[in-house]
Amino acid sequence: MNEETIRAGADAAKEVAVTSGKLVDLAGKLTQYLDGTLEEYFGIAEDNMKFRRWQNRVKVTGKAEKFLREQGIDGFTRKVPVKFSLPLLTYATLEEDEELQDIWAQMLANAADASSRMELRTAYIEILKDLTTTDVQILAKIGKLSDSDLPFRSPPIIETASLPDHAQVRTTSETPLGEPSDDVKISLSNLSRAGCIGEAVGFGGMSLLGLVYITPLGLGLYRSCTKPKS
Repeated sequence: MNEETIRAGADAAKEVAVTSGKLVDLAGKLTQYLDGTLEEYFGIAEDNMKFRRWQNRVKVTGKAEKFLREQGIDGFTRKVPVKFSLPLLTYATLEEDEELQDIWAQMLANAADASSRMELRTAYIEILKDLTTTDVQILAKIGKLSDSDLPFRSPPIIETASLPDHAQVRTTSETPLGEPSDDVKISLSNLSRAGCIGEAVGFGGMSLLGLVYITPLGLGLYRSCTKPKS
């Protein structure tokens, strides 16, 4: 073992010692100002987290059953495999945003509907957990246009300049392009990173976030968490 390796190991050990010391100091201060043991406070925090997750699980499953009843289906009509249901509920119960909870609930409802043609891919869950409300709103607008019965090319090229409020199919090359806002660009980049959309290529091979199209994976995700067509 050379001298550089020994020095690096010593520095790492010193950093661990410093961090541990800070934690001990923090623990000491807590016991000075708070009545009770650290175990009690950590236990309360853990119990509170469990209770919040239990509340969210009740909300998500209740919403899923409600969505099924709205489709004329009396509750869950098929068992969802643990491989799919466990990660779905794990991430759904961590979600506090009502709109995103609705998305998780709709995915659960579709998965539990025996008449649904939804493919139970855990990839959909892994992607959804990394999306924000804005990301989901944008994917919904792009997906709705791409999943329509209108005689557009498949997949249609979508103009994004007015997102997240509005999106439209590009029907002519003469239409002037606009740029989406920076926040929308971040969402589009995240959806692209996840493989849900592709960027249309402009003149000279330049990628333009002003024009995108949905991928088969993105369309599958959109359908998995959207109310089925009647």
